[in-house]
Amino acid sequence: MKKRILILLCTAFIIQLAGILPLQAGHYYYKQISLKDGLPSTVRCILTDEQGFVWIGTRSGLGRYDGHELKKYVHQADNPHSIPHNLIYQMIEDEQNNIWILTDKGVARYQRQSDDFFIPVNETGNNIIVYSVCLTKGGVLFGSKNKIFFYNYQDASFRLLQSFDLVSNYNVTLLSLWDEHTLLCCSRWQGLLLLDLKTGKCSRPPFDCGKEIMNVLIDSQKRIWVAPYNGGLNCLTRDGKLLGTYTTRNSSLSNNVVLSLAEREGQIWIGTDGGGINILDPETGQFSLLEHIPGRDNYSLPANSILCLYNDRNN
Repeated sequence: MKKRILILLCTAFIIQLAGILPLQAGHYYYKQISLKDGLPSTVRCILTDEQGFVWIGTRSGLGRYDGHELKKYVHQADNPHSIPHNLIYQMIEDEQNNIWILTDKGVARYQRQSDDFFIPVNETGNNIIVYSVCLTKGGVLFGSKNKIFFYNYQDASFRLLQSFDLVSNYNVTLLSLWDEHTLLCCSRWQGLLLLDLKTGKCSRPPFDCGKEIMNVLIDSQKRIWVAPYNGGLNCLTRDGKLLGTYTTRNSSLSNNVVLSLAEREGQIWIGTDGGGINILDPETGQFSLLEHIPGRDNYSLPANSILCLYNDRNN
């Protein structure tokens, strides 16, 4: 955890990067946490907390890696303080160092002292199912089906903030702050929406990238990166101006199916479905590539389908 550079990638395993060995896109060393360590074969999300633990969300439960050993957490029907379900959507650590786990059957908050989980419920006593999460100054926003929930730092309350019905059955699978009171919501199958948290008014953004959206990223320069299914990557301004379109036909992008996005030191890291990791310099439009090279390079990226990219607090 004390290495100068730590980037975690999520494919069928976790990879740890540090500046040691040369590759096409930089100098990286890949440390694989493998099946023999007890890690399930499909990893969906990752998180490094303020204590240095690496949390690993999979389809088969939750793992916590301390650099040596992997501890597993799974749903237990007779334990109300276990995680609500083994399928993990997303994880995040908030400004108060609470760790939130989003599962298929409800959201959970990790309790460090007891090493178990608190499960928030709604007014009818049912688990609150959410699919996405976003940090704000005053608390944490959670995206659900046609609803936004809010955890308030000040009074530790977890409540419904807004409901919307512009599109029915709209699961908010990705959530970003458009501005101080507006959310950019993404549904995997129903496109993008803008939601005003003050008024509850819902509208489409000033650009159309289709209904099948794999991922969205708002970078540090407020550019919006949208990855339509099998459509490469689009870069737009907030007013809808198209700054760039990157596909295998007009650029060095290695694959048109973009699964994951992250920003690191002004560059856009692009995890693809079979084309490894593409690293784009937005200022020049130039790509570099991290990829698996079977049989030729034992130190190359161990796989080419990248479900998640995560840049931790140590960069």
